[in-house]
Amino acid sequence: IVPSPALISLQLPQGCADDPIVVSAIRSQKAGMAMFLNERDRNKYSRLVADDFRYQDLQADETQLGCSGSGETANCRDAAIEEIFHVISGPGISVAYAKKFGETNSLMTKSMDKARGGKFITVPDKYPPDAIYHYYDKTCSYQCMATEYFYWAVTSFHHGQNAREQDNMREWEASTRGQLKSKVRDMFSLIIRRNKMKLLSAKGILPGTGSKIGAAGTYKPKRQKCASGCALDGTKCGPLGGGGG
Repeated sequence: IVPSPALISLQLPQGCADDPIVVSAIRSQKAGMAMFLNERDRNKYSRLVADDFRYQDLQADETQLGCSGSGETANCRDAAIEEIFHVISGPGISVAYAKKFGETNSLMTKSMDKARGGKFITVPDKYPPDAIYHYYDKTCSYQCMATEYFYWAVTSFHHGQNAREQDNMREWEASTRGQLKSKVRDMFSLIIRRNKMKLLSAKGILPGTGSKIGAAGTYKPKRQKCASGCALDGTKCGPLGGGGG
């Protein structure tokens, strides 16, 4: 089980938070990752996870470091990127920047409603023919749809979906940065304009893309003292718990 302080940085090798506001929001809700060997073990051991720990599960057998980020192909992808991103965006970014990226009544959900061809609180039996984003999982709530939408938009912006464009068409029709800009322009604008937070990387690097940054390498912070005050050990990152949600 990975505690929430481990989510502090997706790309800074010194172990300091890119955005302490987001980290504080994640910690306030005791959110983080719980990793299991496979789905069978998840079903067997998930009961051991603390009831007040808001976790996103991830299985080792779906974590493929060689196919991570923009290294994904049509036949191989690293699920870790998506699942960890959901923890960063759901209890983190959407809470810290609710007006812009909140999962209800935000500028992002207005964009999502347009991309889905209408505001659907529950999953429709069929999306309008002009829908760009059409997810048919009936178990996915409106907030869940917003979480997925944010993932699709940001990873497409950072070229993380280029190799899976055709495979993504069942759910998402804007897998490249150019398509995102032309088909979902309002979301494209939300990503590039006036953001206090860092969206993955100032250089557009997705974790695990073959660089020393991210999932492809072993993460060993060289120091814990941070200019932002928020370090990998949780120091000055806000209290655990008390955030609800």
